[in-house]
Amino acid sequence: MADITPELKVLPTGISDWDDIRYYDLFFVDKTEKLKSLVQNKRKVFLARPHRMGKTTLCSMLAELFTKGVTDDFRDTAIYHSWPEQRTYPVISISFISVTGHDVASFEKSLINELADAYRIAGFPEVDQFKREAESLDNFLTKLDAISDENRLVLLIDEWDHPLTSKLDSGAIFNDILAVLKQFYSWLRRIEHVRFVLITGITHYYAAELIIGHDIRDISRDPAYASLLAQTPVMLYA
Repeated sequence: MADITPELKVLPTGISDWDDIRYYDLFFVDKTEKLKSLVQNKRKVFLARPHRMGKTTLCSMLAELFTKGVTDDFRDTAIYHSWPEQRTYPVISISFISVTGHDVASFEKSLINELADAYRIAGFPEVDQFKREAESLDNFLTKLDAISDENRLVLLIDEWDHPLTSKLDSGAIFNDILAVLKQFYSWLRRIEHVRFVLITGITHYYAAELIIGHDIRDISRDPAYASLLAQTPVMLYA
């Protein structure tokens, strides 16, 4: 008797990039239904979820939607016919997992490099000159303002709290990194000429007050976005 058991798609273990998930036809649960509401009704948002719940994939999906529009990667998803944007935007996408340092100086340098790479990828090669001329992180961020003033940007900041959670047992460097993050998010909050900002992390511990406020809305406990991330108990077949 022939085996009629349907072939299960492979789980995307360790793969968070939306383009890779679709290219290799991996298992996913369509969570795109909420994206229209998210980008239409919110301008700057903060979203906390535990590890492995899809935050990085969400950032990857939004990066593709804002830079390319609705491509074939979104065929057969809820957003395919409902994405509200008719134009594309430069997307500045960074992950704080990639920002490291054993002291405050090396951490600032790593953050500058990560930002410069993100702006260059988004189509702003002048950041290399900014980086060479920058005397400090504050000076570099000020130079980036020229780009923000002339372009309506999308900024996707993933795992914002990783530099802190990875240094919980190192009091001095923890406080130094916290001071750098205060400087960075103070700059981020003053950028007005943006299309959309998403900041993700794993916790709501006290340092989140650097981000959450009247200008950056916390949707972590908003029932309207409760199903935005994580898998639901269904099985998809090839």
